[in-house]
Amino acid sequence: MNRSLRESLLGKSLDPFSGDARQHVALIAFLAWIGLGADGLSSACYGPEEAFLALGEHTPLSLYLAAMTAITVFVIAVAYNQVIELFPSGGGGDRFDPAAGRARRPHLGQCARRRLRAYSLGGGTYTGIEAVSNNVQSLVEPRVRTGKWTMFYMALSLAFTAAGIMVLYLLWDARHVDGRTLNAVTFESIIANIGFGSPAMNQTALVVVLGFEAGLLLVAANTGFLGGPAVLANMAVDSWMPHQFRNLSSRLVTQNGVILMTVAAVVVLLITGGSVSVLVVLYSINVFLTFTLSLLGLVRYWWLHRADDRWLMRISMSLLGLVVCGGILITTTTEKFLEGGWVPFIITGLVIGIGFAIRRHYSTVAKSVSRAEALYAAPAGHVQTIAKLAPDRPTAAFIIGRNRCGLIHAVRTVLRTWPGFYRNFLVVSAQPVDVRSYGGDEVLARLKADRLKDMKSYKDLARHNGIASKYYLGFGVDGVEEMVKLWRQARAEFPNIVFFASKLVFANETWFTRILHNQIVSAMQLRLQMEGMQMVILPMPAPG
Repeated sequence: MNRSLRESLLGKSLDPFSGDARQHVALIAFLAWIGLGADGLSSACYGPEEAFLALGEHTPLSLYLAAMTAITVFVIAVAYNQVIELFPSGGGGDRFDPAAGRARRPHLGQCARRRLRAYSLGGGTYTGIEAVSNNVQSLVEPRVRTGKWTMFYMALSLAFTAAGIMVLYLLWDARHVDGRTLNAVTFESIIANIGFGSPAMNQTALVVVLGFEAGLLLVAANTGFLGGPAVLANMAVDSWMPHQFRNLSSRLVTQNGVILMTVAAVVVLLITGGSVSVLVVLYSINVFLTFTLSLLGLVRYWWLHRADDRWLMRISMSLLGLVVCGGILITTTTEKFLEGGWVPFIITGLVIGIGFAIRRHYSTVAKSVSRAEALYAAPAGHVQTIAKLAPDRPTAAFIIGRNRCGLIHAVRTVLRTWPGFYRNFLVVSAQPVDVRSYGGDEVLARLKADRLKDMKSYKDLARHNGIASKYYLGFGVDGVEEMVKLWRQARAEFPNIVFFASKLVFANETWFTRILHNQIVSAMQLRLQMEGMQMVILPMPAPG
């Protein structure tokens, strides 16, 4: 019932090894620009307004500001093209002073300061440019070329739209009105000047224009729900976040990240009361903190790779982007620090601290597993003659994951505890296809070849003990569901079957370790019991 409802709402599960599945989810440059580009283009709905209002009475400076904004968009886009390459698998003028009754020319230094302040406070305009580099895995091959074209389309459309809106503000002498956005005020004036026959028609036209704007923001918000989980998934693959976040759903999207992003979005909305000004500050500071750190990483990368003939040009582009983004970050934080500018640094600091704690734990576990590999090493030497399978005799089926030591420990425990009882040894393995594995046909083929090689070595282990063996290997985005299929297949062939699995146990288990390890062995045992099959969990102490 639940499966039927899920498939009717979300569609049937996709096979990650199917070429058709990848063809349907991968995007060409134009479609990627429409989907991912909405994230960047939507910034024109609020970024130019913040910059223009920061000019105060010196609105003629907006001509220079528009030009600087367009140039900055391309500077950041060109710098971020390097991220796509390296990680292909995320004006002046006179102003009439009515009070003085004469034209007033601002001091040159004052103009420069105002331009810099407005330029920095309009940093929200550039948010979303990183969406392409965050979702390179969603693009068609060749990904680097597709990503660069997508970035160009995004930069061109954002630069034209953002600069054009600032010019419209200036031409129509837009002024702040409480409860209304500057876009609404400006387009209301434009529509009134054009005239659609009646005030009611003018109002209808304005509603339509603002409706298109709202639609763009809605699409951009959904793009965030694609990019955010993708970043979490990549961090999880590198053990900076819980490994559960790297898993794909049956529709080949990062499932746990979407849930976390939803919860986080609701929490932020409740805390800020939905205030656009506060949200823009939080968003722009955090984005430019990300930009600055990323570009700093690029500078460091090219400095360490000076042997590359391209290093001088690349490090120059990275340095330019770093100076621009760092300047915007410092200015925005200074201006808005007491208005919530300090919050992103607290949130980001907490995330960084949590990331280091998670990575340290996984590193400790990896060292323990390595010691366990040495402790439970497979026997070497002559492989005995292949024994004949006896389907009607007692059968031990070993459920294994990524580590060989779990199987070796389980086999030794079964042989020691029930000597001579089980006549067949089966190896059952369902390899989850996570966000890194689903990186293209070559990656999937290599994954499959590696697992087949492991299966052969597992069969050799059974032959060392003179026991008939067979393996069942599956691949899927849901490891448990794929394992269920293999269990049913094994039980149909070997009715007298008992499943075994090793579980790494820690001397001092805490809530932290329970969160980081998804307890899949316990979940499989429960599922087997529901299927009417037996499973024994064999504790494997982590070496100290």
